[in-house]
Amino acid sequence: MKTIAITMIRPVLIVALLVLAAPAAFAEGDYTPAFQSGSVNGIDYITGGVGLDERESLDAIARDRYNVKLVFAMTNRDYVSDVFVEITNKSGKRIFEATSDGPICYLKLPAGSYSIRASYEGVVRSQSITAGATSRNVDFRWQ
Repeated sequence: MKTIAITMIRPVLIVALLVLAAPAAFAEGDYTPAFQSGSVNGIDYITGGVGLDERESLDAIARDRYNVKLVFAMTNRDYVSDVFVEITNKSGKRIFEATSDGPICYLKLPAGSYSIRASYEGVVRSQSITAGATSRNVDFRWQ
């Protein structure tokens, strides 16, 4: 009889402990955003922004450190990630290429004129920009 009672109570206790521990595991402030950052040919970049909390964290970290912000989304405003980004300078030389892990990619480009190609699921979007000391937002949209 004791064995049956212990066998029946043990799963209930385990579930109760998991339920009580779950809020602590997901408590506000325990979230650590995962950003991809690096440098390609001397051009610093940081990508991420999956989820509202991560977008807000990324913007707070990057908005004053980078002069170009790329945003990737569908025309219905759903964000997309895994976008391949390629940048060429005024003379057509490729100076940057990387895959953005999130819907936002910040870049620190030297002042000048650039062509940016963003490829998502085989569909390429292109825009020409001029980068400088002030911030520049560039949106890429897919259907």
